[in-house]
Amino acid sequence: MCVYLATKPKKLHATMVLVAFITANLIHLVIGTRNPFILSLIFAFVYYFIREQTEKGKWIGFKEKIAIYMGTPVLMLAMGALNYVRDNAKVSHSGVFDLLLDFIYKQGTSFGVLARGFLYNSSLPYRDFRNFTFGPIVDYFARGSIGIIFGAKPFEHTTNSIELAIDSNSYAHNLSYLVLNKEYLKGHGIGSSYIMELYTDYGMLGLFLLSILLGMLFIAMLQVAYRSRTILFALSLLILNNLFFMPRSSFSESFFNLFTMQFWGIVLIIIFVAKMLTKENHHLIKKGEIHV
Repeated sequence: MCVYLATKPKKLHATMVLVAFITANLIHLVIGTRNPFILSLIFAFVYYFIREQTEKGKWIGFKEKIAIYMGTPVLMLAMGALNYVRDNAKVSHSGVFDLLLDFIYKQGTSFGVLARGFLYNSSLPYRDFRNFTFGPIVDYFARGSIGIIFGAKPFEHTTNSIELAIDSNSYAHNLSYLVLNKEYLKGHGIGSSYIMELYTDYGMLGLFLLSILLGMLFIAMLQVAYRSRTILFALSLLILNNLFFMPRSSFSESFFNLFTMQFWGIVLIIIFVAKMLTKENHHLIKKGEIHV
């Protein structure tokens, strides 16, 4: 999807792809998970915004603005009600304004990760090598597909377990087990935060410096988006897909895919097929079978 959108197709074609992407993530609402659906909406908005900067007035017009202004409060109310529905609890707020305030208030749970992370910081499992900031990447190379190739032992569990809570480099698993204990083993968790991961690994100075680098990355991604560099724009879109969830997720989660064999395998296949199609079209044009 990101590769196709990076080719900067016409608005209608891009919209069809984005609508399909959002629709596919609707299924997550059925099981009570909001993040994938919300992230897909944000991704679509950011893509429209990026295209609007180079094609003024074509991407965010009157209809789009009306949809944003009217859809945002409705979406907030729906997501606020989902807080109760997914826990089989009765909605405690009858008024629309009260439900809206309740939704905004509950977004403060992100601060709970910071508070608990700071409180339990000295109790986190200690190992000879531990890195939460790049945890997903470290575990992929040490215990994942790459590690297995070189004889490493993979994790026996892929969901909440004592093994992941003690041996993995996942801050979410390590902290959730300390805070929730038995509830964690039942499948619950409190999530993570890139702020606490950076602070735990590198202290305040590391948090400050890496946050600056993160800001520089944002600027570079926008600059790439305004140029005709398809592959770089596709990589930027891939990172953007999860970037806005970083305050509630791992620092490296957004660009983890860039380090996997599966991702680069797909990229190579796309490039190969594109080259073959281009070569075939060029051959047909030379023969006069395609008129341009």
